[in-house]
Amino acid sequence: GVQFGLNYTWSKAIDDVRARNELGGNAGDNAFGNQYDRRADRGLSGNNIAHRFVSHVTWALPSPAGNGLLKQAFGGWSTSLLFEARTGAPFGVIENNGAAIYPTAAAVRSNVVSPYSENSNWRANVLGETFFNTASFAAPAVNTFGNAGRTVASGPGATIADISLLKDFRIAEGHRLQFRAESLNFINHANFALPNQQRGNANFGRISSLIGGNQARIIQLGLHYKF
Repeated sequence: GVQFGLNYTWSKAIDDVRARNELGGNAGDNAFGNQYDRRADRGLSGNNIAHRFVSHVTWALPSPAGNGLLKQAFGGWSTSLLFEARTGAPFGVIENNGAAIYPTAAAVRSNVVSPYSENSNWRANVLGETFFNTASFAAPAVNTFGNAGRTVASGPGATIADISLLKDFRIAEGHRLQFRAESLNFINHANFALPNQQRGNANFGRISSLIGGNQARIIQLGLHYKF
């Protein structure tokens, strides 16, 4: 038979300080940006994933009747698919040399001088193009806090798909041998991490890595003895 499940989550997480091991947020911004205005730190959490869709399906293929060679060869097969698609995590923009602007601040956010816009061509040249228009941000005046929010936009989304093919061999009562063929990230899709968030850094706005755990397509074979 067939078993499947679908799940969609639409969420919005708001906080006023960067949590430990966040998916996004501001790099190095673990304290309040403006000690005199805590409300300025209220914004989308770095762990906010606005949209997330997860589905799974398992299909146990029909088995021939009887107990002969035909059933041994074509019976006991099953296949499964796990798929996830989600939007990216929020991130902010800070100054690379914040101490020169406000010496006592843990991190200094940049000024927003024009509306944020994503670079539609960044995937064509990930290492050469910036993820967004970096000219939208500028350094604030000395001894002032930038007007950018703690998070200003969301990074790239992620698409993950794994597939497997299983075959059970019945050896005796209570004893089975299972052959497993599995492919992780079988669509071989690159899920990119957040862009560099430090204005003034040579790589500001560029993406140079993948999200944790993302790898090229993996194909693995195995035998599982059950008793």
